[in-house]
Amino acid sequence: MMEGGVTKQDTSQAAHGPDTREIANVVEFMHTADARSVNALMVATNGEIGQGVRD
Repeated sequence: MMEGGVTKQDTSQAAHGPDTREIANVVEFMHTADARSVNALMVATNGEIGQGVRD
């Protein structure tokens, strides 16, 4: 039943915090962001090394 626009399921979920799916989404997003940062660093580093080899 609705009580003031909030369902019983909504209040139960709010009391227990985010669900596993939300946590997994955050972890996946952070993993992807970290991987992109590492990739960018590796590209820059390899470019510097390659420049040194060519010189």
